Amino acid sequence: MRDYYFDKLIRQAKPDDALTFVTPQEIAEAWPRIERYSGERRQCWDWLLETWERQGRVHP
Repeated sequence: MRDYYFDKLIRQAKPDDALTFVTPQEIAEAWPRIERYSGERRQCWDWLLETWERQGRVHP
């Protein structure tokens, strides 16, 4: 059920708004399960997660 709400949040909110509710690490952990449902926002979140990983903000 939690993944359902993560998915809704990343599809409907701007990234900076989504981050007021969840951390980058929480998104990174849920990403493998919700990526396929992320719709038009998928590329944006892929880029953000890759950037955060390079910066050390999230761990795979």
